[in-house]
Parts: sequence; structure tokens; C-alpha cells
Amino acid sequence: MTSDAESRTSAVVLRNTGVHQRRVWLKVTLQPNGWGYKMASIDRLKSHLLVMPIGSMDHSKVSRLFSLVREVMEETERPQRGALPLLCDWTLHTKLDRKGARDTINQIQSHFTAEIERGERIGTDDNAEHILEAIGFRTVGDELKAFFRRHNCRNTIIGGPLEPLIVAHLFDDLRDKPLLRPEEDVEKAIKEATTRFVFAKIAIVHDPQHARFGRYAVQCDIKQPNGLPDITLLKGMHVF
Repeated sequence: MTSDAESRTSAVVLRNTGVHQRRVWLKVTLQPNGWGYKMASIDRLKSHLLVMPIGSMDHSKVSRLFSLVREVMEETERPQRGALPLLCDWTLHTKLDRKGARDTINQIQSHFTAEIERGERIGTDDNAEHILEAIGFRTVGDELKAFFRRHNCRNTIIGGPLEPLIVAHLFDDLRDKPLLRPEEDVEKAIKEATTRFVFAKIAIVHDPQHARFGRYAVQCDIKQPNGLPDITLLKGMHVF
């Protein structure tokens, strides 16, 4: 045994009926830590992808998926692009106001500013659709598939009947975990009137017309300077 990471072959047992078992052999890399050895993040992800289709899809499986994807990204991908890094980070926090959240809010605000300068209204359906794209609702499946290809992971979940369940569990987990612009930034922009409006908060909520699993809405809270009233945008995002 060496001090460097060591490759070994490990058996992963998948149960699909509670009685029958099938055994899948997966070559993994064991990495030393303070207490011994642990599987490398990419191998834990590959192992989890083998387990995910077995039995029912649930929150714990989906949460584990995005946690492992985040670990692999942190170790291997710089810079990180697309909405997938944001979604992975978002699942781990009750609210998010760090760089990924600010970048997403700024991207949405820049789009809306450009549209208004061309004479569009804030609340058009096309503009609201842009929000869904920015937070990854339209792209998460394609981004996961691309990620699996980059890292030679067997795609067992995306492109089939499990994909909408995974997306639904993901956004159900993100409900009431807002993306926030830091309060001091909002107050400064309003006070100085440096912009016509400020996107202060983006949140996933239950669609008030369809309050059930798979039926959500994205809500945007927009502040305006010069004593103008606040604006709330609500766009449905139905998985099923």
C-alpha cells in the first residue's frame, strides 16, 4: 500500500426486488485520509449512478447526486460554467447570496434592462422564460448529461422517465431557499438610483394554482427607486 491514491476493485450490490440481487463490479480509486482510505469523489458518483434507478426515486437520492456532482466539480473543473454549479451549491443552503447567486441575478437583471431599453415590458412571458433558463430549469438535464460525458460516467438517469422525477425533487428541495442580492447592495442601488430597478430576490415557490409535487413557480422580487412600488413576478415551472 502506498501513500498515493490506490486503485482497487469493489463490489456494489444493487437490490431491485428485495429478494434478487445483481452484483456490479466497479473499479474505484481509494484516497488516503487521516483515518485510512476513502473512495474518490468520481467513483462515489459512478457508484451512486448505478444505485439511483433501483427502487423509487426520492429526495435523498437526488440530494446525494447533486452533492457528489459538486464535489467532482470542485476537484476537477475550473472555471465552472452553466447553471449546474449554481444548482449544486443552492441545494446545500437555506438561502444563497454568494457569487453564484449574485452572478445569476445580475444576468437576469441585465437581460431585463436590455429588453426594457428596447421598449419591452418587464412582465412578458418571454422575459419570464429567461429566468427559468438562467436558474437551470430548462437546462439541468442537458448539463448533467454533458457532465457525465466529460467524466466518463454511465448515464442511468437522464433522458428517460427518471429525469422529470429528478428535476421535480431538485426544485422541490429548492423551494423557499431564495437567491438573494446582498441587502447593502440593494439599498445602495435604490438610494443612488443607479438603475431603473433592482432584482433583490429570486425564489422557488409552490405554484398557487397547482400546489402539488412537480408544480412550482419562480418568484422575483424587484425593487424600484424614487419611491416607486415594488414589483413581484411569478412564472409557473411545471415538471409534470
